[in-house]
Amino acid sequence: MVRVSCDIWEQASHNGELVHTVEVGLLACEQVTELGSVLAKNARGRAAEEEITAFDSTVRGWAPSVAFQDSRRQRLLDAFDSVSPVKTMS
Repeated sequence: MVRVSCDIWEQASHNGELVHTVEVGLLACEQVTELGSVLAKNARGRAAEEEITAFDSTVRGWAPSVAFQDSRRQRLLDAFDSVSPVKTMS
């Protein structure tokens, strides 16, 4: 079984990574989960280690995808800080 996710359906289906499969009728909105739904825990993400995630974050002027990248980066920085807190000089 293949599950497809994208950052924003409108962008991905019109000029993004899904445009070609949508144009030829192989993929419809009902078959795609937006990543925001997964992050909000309203939809399932990967269920097993064997499942592969491929993500194309190339965006043409869509700020929400940049926000997604920034939130992911912040989560990584927070995780790093919890292991190795930054010390400030006084």
